[in-house]
Amino acid sequence: MRGKMFKAGWLFWILSGLAVTLTAGPFWFQGRLLPLAAGIHLAGLTMIGFGIWARGTGIPKRDTWQPALIFGGLIAAFFPVAGSLLALIFWGWLWRVGSGQEGLYEQYEAYLFRNERDGENITEMMNALRRIRGEIGFEPLADILIGSDVRMKQKAIKKLSQRTSRESVELLRQATQDPSPDVRLVAAGALLQVEHRVNEKIRQALEHAGQEGGAAAYAELGDLYRMYAETGLVDETLAKYYLTLGLDAYEKSLDLDTQQPRVVADYVRSLTRLEQYDRAKKIIDRFIPLWPQDQELISLKGEVYFSLKLYRELEEFLKRAKAPGFSGQETAFSFWAAAR
Repeated sequence: MRGKMFKAGWLFWILSGLAVTLTAGPFWFQGRLLPLAAGIHLAGLTMIGFGIWARGTGIPKRDTWQPALIFGGLIAAFFPVAGSLLALIFWGWLWRVGSGQEGLYEQYEAYLFRNERDGENITEMMNALRRIRGEIGFEPLADILIGSDVRMKQKAIKKLSQRTSRESVELLRQATQDPSPDVRLVAAGALLQVEHRVNEKIRQALEHAGQEGGAAAYAELGDLYRMYAETGLVDETLAKYYLTLGLDAYEKSLDLDTQQPRVVADYVRSLTRLEQYDRAKKIIDRFIPLWPQDQELISLKGEVYFSLKLYRELEEFLKRAKAPGFSGQETAFSFWAAAR
């Protein structure tokens, strides 16, 4: 009960601490009783620090107010009296701006994360959250990044940093050229965050593959290498290196279990990305008889044969293709023939 009172009274502690630090103002300005002024200042800072701590224990870590409170507290600590006033003005401005732009979704999101931290089952609420996100009609992130609202850009960058795709990385790279130095700094940090997350996943997958040694573990490792190469986080030379590592992982996976059409597709896709079309042809010719109706493999074989300019073989193959929903002669062959 006492702990709840502390958490509920975090604002009281912060405001009281600011008031206490301000009472030391006359002593600082008059230059007398400086030890007393310092003691009052420290007492006020202790109250501010306790209030920040009390709020932090009751709010999810994703809350953006916590670093703002700490920053204001540091201002108050290093600049007696004036710092307390600046902190109060800063927090008031941030609250006003935030309350004007953060709406129902942000409040509901914070509520969900509080429940998640308390160990409650929030699957249904997370589904509701996704529906709300789709219904609110947010401005596209790309449009936000070419706008002039720095705060909205920083929010967009935060959301992009939570994704791992070529499109999000490209937008983050563009943001590093933004006129605002704050936006450039946040975008650079977001890119590092995405890269660190991918590298950590690769490290874990390597460890898992070494311990497990199963087909699924090596397939997952291959997918991560291919994803890293295709996100644009690395230059073309390193991208080819990681694609090669992915090929090795896919080979180990298929050596352990050949009944993996999706792994075969990813293997062939990596080979075409490396422009190793002859090798890709050998793989696709070897495995496609196992799944003659697989649409993805049929399409990949068409791509490989077209790249090798095997037009006659391609025509004959597509006419024989009998995948459900896949009309080899009327759709795929028409495309390849037109491209030819």
